[in-house]
Order: sequence, then C-alpha cells, then structure tokens
Amino acid sequence: MLDEAEKNELIYTADVATFYIPTLTDLAEQTPSIDFPESADKDNPLYEKVDKEEASE
Repeated sequence: MLDEAEKNELIYTADVATFYIPTLTDLAEQTPSIDFPESADKDNPLYEKVDKEEASE
C-alpha cells in the first residue's frame, strides 16, 4: 500500500521553447503591447535582496 507521503506527492513538468530571430524587425509592430503596473515596492520572496553596503564588504 501507499504510505501517506506518496499519496500526497505531486509531480510537475514544464516544457518551454523560445525562439529569437533578430532579423524579423518588420514584425515588431504586430506584437502585442503589455502595460505593466508600477512597482508596489514589495519584497520579492524568491530572492534575497543585497544592499549596496553588504555587497561592498
């Protein structure tokens, strides 16, 4: 039988493919424009922010 940890286990898979062709500048006008809101000055929990004073040490 499956134990409790194996029952609750989730497995995720993400496949990402990107392409960049710098010579297609004539298509730039057809790309969608995205308006981003101004920063809310919140802390990002995904990385640790380093102050200038800490970086110079």
